[in-house]
Amino acid sequence: MTEQKYRKLINFDIDTNKLKQHGFKNTAPAYVSLRKVLGKLGFLRNQYSCYISTDELRAVDIYDVLTVLAKELPWFPACIQKIFVTSVIQEFDVTNALITAATSLTEAEEELPSADNP
Repeated sequence: MTEQKYRKLINFDIDTNKLKQHGFKNTAPAYVSLRKVLGKLGFLRNQYSCYISTDELRAVDIYDVLTVLAKELPWFPACIQKIFVTSVIQEFDVTNALITAATSLTEAEEELPSADNP
């Protein structure tokens, strides 16, 4: 049986003190390097330390990604605190739902009597 492929979301937490031990004065160069390497591997930055694959991958493909990261960025394995991978089965943009909910709350609050005018 063939393993299902899904887009992958990679989240990681870097120990900034360990980055300093590896010669980084601040985090920006480290994150720029990560963005470049992961970009070459087909990942887009979703948030500061969150990347999503542009293609569907198997779980085993992530080990190839980790191998490249370790090779291209030797400081990365030593500085990582946590790294999580999630299979993205379905993705929803709920931005409009949030805006609608916020608008509804604002309208409901405007209809409530104030303490000054019961």
